[in-house]
Amino acid sequence: MAAEVHTQVPYETLDIEAQTPPYDGETLLSPGTQRETNRPSVIITRLSVTHDDRAFVFGIADTDNSVCLVSTYQLFQSADDPDDYTDPTTASERVRKEVAHEVGHVFGLSHCDTAGCVMNFSMQLADIDAKTESLCAGCVSTLTAAEDPAV
Repeated sequence: MAAEVHTQVPYETLDIEAQTPPYDGETLLSPGTQRETNRPSVIITRLSVTHDDRAFVFGIADTDNSVCLVSTYQLFQSADDPDDYTDPTTASERVRKEVAHEVGHVFGLSHCDTAGCVMNFSMQLADIDAKTESLCAGCVSTLTAAEDPAV
């Protein structure tokens, strides 16, 4: 499936001026819901994001509009010391894992309890570090069944 690359959305165009960090994830998702395509889209932001009653989230998905958002704000932090940064390889792996996780939600997957599955819920950086970038066999089966109802 082809991916879309959108130009950067200036923060001034978002309704976040009255907010203080962390920013409401639904507000940050809004540009993605106003596009002219039904292709899944990923929004990546460096802003700190909150959603519902959680103080922060690594990402959120809007399944109705096939759009998700990943915040890199904490993904570059050290798991041991939030005032320090992690190495670029770990940061890059975390971003890929969280993008894969949120895209999984866009395609209808729920959180998974299978060890290592990218659809594991992540409450902290150590949870992201512990999972792989791949779906488990059960999640692959769920996606396959959703694509082909005859399966």
